[in-house]
Amino acid sequence: MLRYICMIAALVLVAPGPLAHAITLGQTNDFQDGTTQGWSGYATAGNVSTGGPAGVGDRYLLLTSSGSGLTSELRTFSGFVITPWGGDYAEAGVTAVAMDLLNLGAIDLEMRILVGGNFGDWTSNSAFTVPADGQWHRAVFGLTANELVWGGDQGGNSANLEDALRYCGGFHIRHQAGEPLGWRGTTPIASSLGIDNVTAVPEPVFGMLVAGAMLFLRRHT
Repeated sequence: MLRYICMIAALVLVAPGPLAHAITLGQTNDFQDGTTQGWSGYATAGNVSTGGPAGVGDRYLLLTSSGSGLTSELRTFSGFVITPWGGDYAEAGVTAVAMDLLNLGAIDLEMRILVGGNFGDWTSNSAFTVPADGQWHRAVFGLTANELVWGGDQGGNSANLEDALRYCGGFHIRHQAGEPLGWRGTTPIASSLGIDNVTAVPEPVFGMLVAGAMLFLRRHT
């Protein structure tokens, strides 16, 4: 029996990516369960009980970075290997991820996403600017070749966006000023960021309508 368990473990370790089909169209992290729902790393992450886009009683994820040390980066991720944000994006029909963002810091934030795995790290070609106005802003990050650029990766593997989205191992949300860089290219900053309603959508324009409709139904049913 032990031999068979070891064989199964070995197959998992050498697989080209995470367990298939983990990502599903329409999945959402709204943080209403009082947890971080698996988002962690690089910044201090906590669940705030009120003040989300829907106002009183709407929970959200709060990231706080120090600008130095272990919490220097305003960045969070869901991954690696077994994560609801890993898997086969193409098969699931997910071509964008929408979310609500709140800048609680003193300067504007340049937010990007990064998807990574065995086929390179791909990050947003253009940043979504979240002004330091204390207001929620809706952002949609596309996952197409026009919207993502290869930034290198820590493993030295070749760039292949199609395979990276088929075997995604982790999903990052991060502040990165200037030119898009790879996995280690996040800009250190002392700031705070609210994140809510992270949703897998089919494409940027239609996806905003779908995500908005789903959010409305959840809040009024």
